[in-house]
Amino acid sequence: MNLFQYLSARVFLFFARTKGRIDRRFSGRFSTIDSSGVPLCFSDDGKGPVVVLLHGIARDGSDWNSTIKRLKDRFRLITLDARGQGGSGKPEDPASYGKEMVKDVRAVLRHLKIEQACLIGVSAGAEIALRFTVEHPGLVNGLIVIGSGWSGENESANYLSAGETLKQHRSLGPWIKATGGEGYFPTDRLGIAMADLLFKGRNIDACAATFLGMRDIIHLSEEDVRNIGVPVLAICGEHDIERPSTERMMGVVPDLSLIVLLGRGHMDMDEDPKQVTAIDDFLSRYSTPR
Repeated sequence: MNLFQYLSARVFLFFARTKGRIDRRFSGRFSTIDSSGVPLCFSDDGKGPVVVLLHGIARDGSDWNSTIKRLKDRFRLITLDARGQGGSGKPEDPASYGKEMVKDVRAVLRHLKIEQACLIGVSAGAEIALRFTVEHPGLVNGLIVIGSGWSGENESANYLSAGETLKQHRSLGPWIKATGGEGYFPTDRLGIAMADLLFKGRNIDACAATFLGMRDIIHLSEEDVRNIGVPVLAICGEHDIERPSTERMMGVVPDLSLIVLLGRGHMDMDEDPKQVTAIDDFLSRYSTPR
């Protein structure tokens, strides 16, 4: 991490978020529904088999713009701004997150009268997608989890610690220093500044509540995971701290393909062309209704 990389990221995020706000207001691509009393913003692009895209914490649906551009000629792509992010409502109580975020996916599919979809989730979005697949097996025809998987106590403790730190200090800095960054961020000043940049301009209490609510989603039982009856593609980086939770599914999920991206960590997998190729290939084979 160097100063040029930090400044470049700061400029990129500023323009990306400005464009996102403009798109949500003027493009006509976005709609908002009520989900358990929280406004939920989503986009709906393209035609064909339905794919639902779920982002990670401190991100929003615009993370998927390049994916939408690449796939919208062949697929109908639904992207959610998870509650707490983007154009969606931002409650600050952890009880408003967790399984409520799984219910949000159901609310959007019900609103759009979609009977089946393939789900793609990244990091926390992968946790939501996995839980949704377990709870609503008839609504899912394929699942892609990226940078997370069948999580347990270690991941739960990380979410709890990060959320408490963010709420108390308005920064992940103390958590990064205490844990060594857990492979997400470097521990030097620029690494911490880069981490905090993700939360700049966002509702930090809502972000902290998202972290704190995640423990209600994870801890699936072995029976839950073993009963997943759809094809699953799991993607993780070679150096991803969450790689063990991805590999834990091997031999348990009946129809699982695992791809490990060499040289990648948790934060840079989307830069690997092998990930793009793997997603496109999986969707071409498994996104049609069962």
